[in-house]
Amino acid sequence: YLEQEARTRSRESFSRVLNSITANCIEKWANSSNANDSLACTLLIAELVSIPSDEIARKTVQFVNQLSIIIAQQATGKIPSSPDSSSSLKTLETASHVLGKLASSTATATSLFVEFECKRAIEALQERNPSEMKRYAAVLVLKEFAIYSPTLFNIHSNDFFQCIYHVLCDPKP
Repeated sequence: YLEQEARTRSRESFSRVLNSITANCIEKWANSSNANDSLACTLLIAELVSIPSDEIARKTVQFVNQLSIIIAQQATGKIPSSPDSSSSLKTLETASHVLGKLASSTATATSLFVEFECKRAIEALQERNPSEMKRYAAVLVLKEFAIYSPTLFNIHSNDFFQCIYHVLCDPKP
């Protein structure tokens, strides 16, 4: 539907539709305390970034910020999940995957957000006694950057291997 709207509407008209979706859905769902809203926000961003449009490319930084918020909330447990916690895991996996896809774009801001998110993820892995969800979120983000933006990730490869060794050797069950 949105791809058709992007093709058939004028640039200004599609920009208004996109701004409405961003304000009414993405911002509301990203800051929600409901795990399903976070997953819905992540899936909506995934659909939007798959549409070839200059208007959507301009929203990359906003989408990155919303995904970072969702990942941080899920990793720190600020969003209550369902009893089986599968919604939190699915949200983390989906959000990190979409963040990785955004890292493969050619936008100017890409290198800045990849740099920032890589440093944040490596710092999370270097923490003493981080929560398992925080550690898992950091590993997922780094994995996606290694897949979708290997050149930018390579800058952090030494730090990554130093951190991941300690994670792999962790005696926690």
